[in-house]
Amino acid sequence: MSEKASGLPFSLAPLDPNFVPAKPKNSVEESKVLNLETSGNLIVTRKRNGYCHLIAGRNSSIKIYTRGIKDVTAKYPHIVQEISLMEIPSPFLLCVEMLFDNCGKDEFEKFTRIAKSGNSAAVKLQEEIGFAVAMVFGVVVFGGKVVSLETHQKRFDLIKNLFAKLDFRTYYIQPVEILGCSFEKAKNLVKEKKWEGLVLYDKTKPSAFRLDGKSNQPPRPEGCWKWKPFKEDDFIVRKWEKGSGKNKNRMGKLYLLQIDSKTEKEINCGEVGIGFTDDEREDFTRKNYPLVVQVKFEERFASGSLRHPVFMRPREDKRPEECMLPVELEKGEE
Repeated sequence: MSEKASGLPFSLAPLDPNFVPAKPKNSVEESKVLNLETSGNLIVTRKRNGYCHLIAGRNSSIKIYTRGIKDVTAKYPHIVQEISLMEIPSPFLLCVEMLFDNCGKDEFEKFTRIAKSGNSAAVKLQEEIGFAVAMVFGVVVFGGKVVSLETHQKRFDLIKNLFAKLDFRTYYIQPVEILGCSFEKAKNLVKEKKWEGLVLYDKTKPSAFRLDGKSNQPPRPEGCWKWKPFKEDDFIVRKWEKGSGKNKNRMGKLYLLQIDSKTEKEINCGEVGIGFTDDEREDFTRKNYPLVVQVKFEERFASGSLRHPVFMRPREDKRPEECMLPVELEKGEE
């Protein structure tokens, strides 16, 4: 019997290539967070620094997919083995952050090496440097039932209970880290421990997904937000300019673009020239364009340009068409 025949609106085996999971909104007014905290409806979690993946299980088959629905199961046999021992009610679909954890510190560069390697090379690399782990932060299907429209609280309870009932310790799959402290304390923890940031939830709200394959326009439902010490976003880069001084023969700055969804045109978002190491400047001099980079900044102007932009990292896991201008800055046709 197919998933659709058994009540699911999409296939799990294999996972529907048109499935698009939800993402958090990129920012939130702190007054809204404080109101949720006062009403007792705020859930604060640690944001991990990796790539979003999906783990689908049906009967004895377990598959791991990238956010773009590429099957990468063969890279992570250690995770598949642990999940198979957990006896999760089937069929199921979990949202996880795949990352490299070193005593609580996320090493994004190491995980990127694993993610960019072929299957056998990824396994060998992990045997040498350590193994990737999966942090479960969302449940889409549980025991054959779509639970995305359940509240965040109910779905976090599902995750908590999955691990609480185990009579053994898992090493490579873990539940999301929920911080039992105030928003203010959580912000201080981010700065003290140099975490990437927080993901904040309204415990009364549901999540979402879409089935049209539009991964460049993932659902961003109300009730889930990222918080970082700086604002950040992803940008298209089509060209660069040489610098001066020691950078006169290599990349000095990148020109940033995003897409206005109303016009489908690329909008100039200014440039970024700081935050790069010498090696990164050399790399960007040789890279193939277009590409995507992540940039942090203090404020965003109505024109789309950034105040005090600083380069963070390349985003090999994102495509240019996924870099959309924030809705509030869209101008549409003149």
